[in-house]
Amino acid sequence: MIDYLNIKEFISFKDESINFKNGLIVITGPSGSGKSLLMKSLLGVFGLEETTAKDIQIILKKELDFENYGIEKEKEYIFSKTTAKQTRYFINNKLITKKTIKEIGNKIITFLHTKEYSDFEQEKIVEILDKLSSIENKEHEKNLNNLREAKNEYKKELKRIENLKKIEKDLEEKKDFLEFEINKIKEVSPSKEEYEKLLEQKKTLSQQDKIKDKINKISILFDIESDIYKFMELIEEDSVEIIEAIERIRELIDKEQSNIEEMQYLNIEELLNKITNYSSLIKKYGNIENILKELNKKELELEELNNIEKTKELNEKKLKELLNKKTKLEEKVNKTREENIEKFKKKYIEYTNMLFLENIKVESYINKGEYFINIKINNSDIKNVSTGEFNRLRLGLLSLRTEYYEDTGILFLDEIDSNLSGEESMSIARLLKKLSKKYQIFTISHLPQLTSIADQHILIKKENNKSKIKELISNKDKSNEIARLISGEKITKEAIKFSENLLKDIKI
Repeated sequence: MIDYLNIKEFISFKDESINFKNGLIVITGPSGSGKSLLMKSLLGVFGLEETTAKDIQIILKKELDFENYGIEKEKEYIFSKTTAKQTRYFINNKLITKKTIKEIGNKIITFLHTKEYSDFEQEKIVEILDKLSSIENKEHEKNLNNLREAKNEYKKELKRIENLKKIEKDLEEKKDFLEFEINKIKEVSPSKEEYEKLLEQKKTLSQQDKIKDKINKISILFDIESDIYKFMELIEEDSVEIIEAIERIRELIDKEQSNIEEMQYLNIEELLNKITNYSSLIKKYGNIENILKELNKKELELEELNNIEKTKELNEKKLKELLNKKTKLEEKVNKTREENIEKFKKKYIEYTNMLFLENIKVESYINKGEYFINIKINNSDIKNVSTGEFNRLRLGLLSLRTEYYEDTGILFLDEIDSNLSGEESMSIARLLKKLSKKYQIFTISHLPQLTSIADQHILIKKENNKSKIKELISNKDKSNEIARLISGEKITKEAIKFSENLLKDIKI
């Protein structure tokens, strides 16, 4: 998958290149030669390690789908990282953010180094069991898909109800307030015509005594009305305007007297209260038109709040139906899982035994419809084991996964065989060789067993204080390096003989 690497100006590396093969790639070399730097370079171009190299470039030969990142589908991709002026990442000369390059890197690469617990997440472990179950039971995958859909629908409906409940907390208070405001407006039942009439009545009420007095005083005019007309005749002047004026005065007096009489039958207190209510609403909303608009708005708002309760009832009914559907599917799915869990446990323990891990216990149980698988060693939680044991447990899980998945990737192992006996190291070597049929594996090794079965043996050594990368091709070169791993810098004849026999006789 990674076909080529070039490193420039990275600590002890000046300008080094190497072509990689598929399969198991083992990196060896004396302490301080730059083995870890080579691994950092490979991981650094994917943003998974920090490096200060001036330039790193790799060629990745695999058709991948990067269209979501705006990169056209190709049969090979050039990944590069540069620290000139600032750190930048590129794929096929397209500038990529560090966040994006890490996302891509995590999809392609599995890196077993420190205690990274993501492989032991319940979802990932149960996923392997589901793959096994789907092979054994053709209906399982269909049931799983239906269950996922039912869970999503259930979560969405649950969220809707939770949102309604949040609104519902203040619902009664809001409803009470709206009802109060609506009733306050409806009690007045405002109209422009009524308000104008009320104002006129108020005006009449406040001035009726004065009006009565004035009417009494000007009524004398009607007593001398005929004399006025005779006077106009005597002086030969037109009396039409005067007649019209006197008639208008008479109309106004009649109107006001009628109003005064009408006022006698009115409830004055009620009138004044209604005017006060009108004034209060106009002060708040501006005018009669705005009052009526606000009434309509508040009535609609109250209707919506009332509908929330109805909607919630419908949603709760739907939630019960979805829960019932989800529960039935969980029962189907978990029944199939239970039928296959023993095969899962047996297979995983076979792999961990190959890795010289003893007393492995795989426990499974169902809680509230969810299926759980816990892995323990010596009755201890995996969080309490050593890093070496932890990574072998991960390797066993990865090996189990390859039984049922066709997907391949790139696997990085950081001294997976350190502090192991020869027998333990050979066991890991055999397992990695099997994994290498589906993964391109990069690993640093200090032991001869793993090194001897490599599909590609890379030696890192120092020359003139500079790190050099060399692929060992001949059996002689391989034998000499394996002998160095056995006996140290002073290679013995016995070490040479052992390494030659190891290369010759090893069978995987």
